[in-house]
Amino acid sequence: MKGMTVNACVASLVFLLTFLITINHNTLMTSFMRAMLGFVVFFFLMFPMKWMIQWLVNQNQPESGQNSRDQPSYFQVETPDEDLLHQIQLHANASKENEGLKSVDDFKPLSPPTLKRKDASQGMKPEDIANAVRVLSNE
Repeated sequence: MKGMTVNACVASLVFLLTFLITINHNTLMTSFMRAMLGFVVFFFLMFPMKWMIQWLVNQNQPESGQNSRDQPSYFQVETPDEDLLHQIQLHANASKENEGLKSVDDFKPLSPPTLKRKDASQGMKPEDIANAVRVLSNE
């Protein structure tokens, strides 16, 4: 009986929302019929939705042979020694030099060219401006 209660609650909520939203635009009987249709549809749609939710919950649980207490519940974090980091950086720089690549120290940020504005005195005609506006406005 518990399964029917959830279906009835969700369907009643859909009934109430549908009725309140449609009452402003329809007659009382039309709003009631649409709300009742929403109730019936959601009452029966809740069965497969509950089944899918139950299936997803069971997928995430461990199998009956495995106990979650048997699994380790700690997380070990270690940071490498500075000496090890230094060796890794030296190795990376040496391999880049052997391949002819630049090292990280030679990095320079990208400097794109700047856009320059055309002045009207450089030959912009009113017809050209009108055509550009037409093209940009898709007319």
